[in-house]
Amino acid sequence: LMVSKNTSRGRRFLKDMRNKWCADFNHFLSKNKINSDKVWGFGKPDVPYLLTVFEKYINHHRKSGIANDAVQETKREKFQKFEEFKNNAEQTKSSNKLFLVGKRYFSGIGIKKNLKKAYTWFKKSAYYQNANAQYFLGMMSEGGHGTEVNKIEAYKWYHLAYSNGLSKALKNKNNIAKSLSPTDIVEAIRRSKAWTKK
Repeated sequence: LMVSKNTSRGRRFLKDMRNKWCADFNHFLSKNKINSDKVWGFGKPDVPYLLTVFEKYINHHRKSGIANDAVQETKREKFQKFEEFKNNAEQTKSSNKLFLVGKRYFSGIGIKKNLKKAYTWFKKSAYYQNANAQYFLGMMSEGGHGTEVNKIEAYKWYHLAYSNGLSKALKNKNNIAKSLSPTDIVEAIRRSKAWTKK
């Protein structure tokens, strides 16, 4: 764990292990009339045997539903925290927080992946001139992820992202320009100016 046993965090971890997890495991051993000293090898554990018994312990929790309940409770807590973060992002109008909500929906880390919601949240962040959000909107508009394919919109977003200091957006902007007519590019620039005025 890379945490010293002499720190408060280290002591708390050892206490939790001893009083919660190890105590529960030892209770399981006792209940099933398995010699605890033998399992722990009298201070020198026979690891293969210990793991075999521990697998029985884990299976017991799976069958009893305790493990599943713990997983579901963790999911509920994560969902609640994410909802609180979303609300805070909207209330504070923080472009970075709004962007992070979009990123979570985009990647599906800790929540169900949803590209349409990602696009919506990136747009909220882009409203406050977040260059990273504008870059993602460009990629999504270019590839049709969470929205329809629209290369004029993609050029607009890359143009805005680059204008707001994101240098890597220039390459994407130049690449997509090759598939646009001069009229399309003029329209994309017009849209970017209109967005900035908003």
